[in-house]
Amino acid sequence: MGGKALKLELPGGWALSRERFDQALVDAAEAAGATVRFQTSAVLEEITPDGRMVRLRPPGDAPIERIKARVVLVAAGLQHQVMSPSHAASSRSTPESRLGAGCLINDDDVSYEPGAIHMAIGQRGYVGLVRREDGALNLAAAFDRAVVKSSGGVARAAEDVLNQAGFPLPRSLESSRWQLTPALTRRAGLFAGDRFLLLGDATGYVEPFTGEGMAWALAAGAAVAPFVEEAQGEWSADLERRWQRRLVDLTISRQRVCSVLSTLLRQPLTTNALFNLGCQWPAIPQRVIRSLNQVSPLMASS
Repeated sequence: MGGKALKLELPGGWALSRERFDQALVDAAEAAGATVRFQTSAVLEEITPDGRMVRLRPPGDAPIERIKARVVLVAAGLQHQVMSPSHAASSRSTPESRLGAGCLINDDDVSYEPGAIHMAIGQRGYVGLVRREDGALNLAAAFDRAVVKSSGGVARAAEDVLNQAGFPLPRSLESSRWQLTPALTRRAGLFAGDRFLLLGDATGYVEPFTGEGMAWALAAGAAVAPFVEEAQGEWSADLERRWQRRLVDLTISRQRVCSVLSTLLRQPLTTNALFNLGCQWPAIPQRVIRSLNQVSPLMASS
């Protein structure tokens, strides 16, 4: 930040590519007996006495299917279309929400060593950089909405942040291909409804700093199993309320910490003061990092 650096220890972990991680999830699901459908959209339909109808639309000219499930787990991301946007369980972005962006750079630049998360904080956004298991440099960023346009593109906005923080520029940054995400900070009005439960990004999202969003989703996935088992019988409003409380206990409190940090990082004077505080007393940010990266007991035992 402003040419100054602060090094903090992280809990043990891996920087793993989404391709490899997603394939591992698919393999595990198939091994457990799940039927995997690629490029297939799903929409919630009417409620039946013992379940919920779901419409599946395969790619191309394949016929539409309608199936019945006793419980539907909606883990369909930020802007899913499993239900209508007007539904209370659909997520809505906040007015101050930043835009997310990411890219992958294949280079031999030694500036960003593996085994570390490099975070560059600028005036209107931040950029995180990490080496994947295959050596590629993965960049993830969040910018104020107007910055991308005023900078002349995402790559230039990232370059500005890296320069402001005093970070070296990856060689092929300017020619890199970036992917934009929807507005990051959003929240669903409900986490459950008749025969469906929300989890992962579908429940809501705040700007994460070191991959917390993935950790929250995994924790929710581990926690939902007993609710799914219970839902094989009678459905109840009490089950919905208990899942709502479970998600709040599991992830929402940690999201609030990230939300507070995100708000503070938009204020240069506050950011500078916090950075100097962290340099003098690194134990303070270390405690925040440990809290955000605390592993759910369900995940630790699975």
